[in-house]
Amino acid sequence: HEGLLYVADLDGLVHCVDSESGARVWAHDLLAPVWSALLLADGKLYAPIEDEDNRTKPFIAIFDPKTLLYTGEKHALPVDKLPHGIPWVALDVMRGVFYAMNWDSQDLQVFDLKTFKFERTVPLSDANVPGRLIKRVSGKGG
Repeated sequence: HEGLLYVADLDGLVHCVDSESGARVWAHDLLAPVWSALLLADGKLYAPIEDEDNRTKPFIAIFDPKTLLYTGEKHALPVDKLPHGIPWVALDVMRGVFYAMNWDSQDLQVFDLKTFKFERTVPLSDANVPGRLIKRVSGKGG
């Protein structure tokens, strides 16, 4: 984003780094572990956070990408869908959704990107052969 890279670590620190020189611009403590990559879309920096206490309250916090100031926008995610936190998240801005997954899950959870409401579960296993994972998923265009 405008020549800056954002990297989070398991200690909850977010580092802003100049993409050309590699110099650290600033660091900020989110006070919670970040297992997934930070995600940048539509002028917002999405930080998937395990929780504030003991990994039982997964949420996504929204930050300003230029200053990393917390916007006050925080979206709790359903614990029944993500009981072990959110180690993996991906944004699909074109479709207006984001995807999340548990550590040991064979299911992809789909959420609305504007409302953060749960939409559906996409199984990543072959319905014809129980226990067999799907090796490849093809979208439009093959």
